[in-house]
Amino acid sequence: MTKQRFLTLTELCDQLGIGKQTYYKLVRRGVFPAPMRAGTRPVFDQDLTQQCIDVIRSRVGINGEPVLLNRPGTAPAPKKKAADKHEELIAALASLGVQTTPAKVQAVLETLPQDLPEPELIKAVFRALKKQE
Repeated sequence: MTKQRFLTLTELCDQLGIGKQTYYKLVRRGVFPAPMRAGTRPVFDQDLTQQCIDVIRSRVGINGEPVLLNRPGTAPAPKKKAADKHEELIAALASLGVQTTPAKVQAVLETLPQDLPEPELIKAVFRALKKQE
């Protein structure tokens, strides 16, 4: 007969890659199963542990709700500044002999259709900046 191995909440959360607060928030929403209790301590048998692992892998809670989590250390990327957004476009324009700033590029882009393919976009920005000179 094999001995049942129980995990503590800390061990389970480490295995899942989430924090305790996130676990409890998702239990309240019905995404994860509630833990068993050993006295006052939450514990997880093999079945509960596997259910939690399955939720993380499938990204579907036990209630059928989609589960999208940020992994620790992978916070959403910060929004790019205008200079970063237009870096490639500015480099392409520089190769054509046009020196410009991110602000000028942004101003021109606001006047152009959003769905232009890249070569057309470079041409349109080039022409607009040349007109401004």
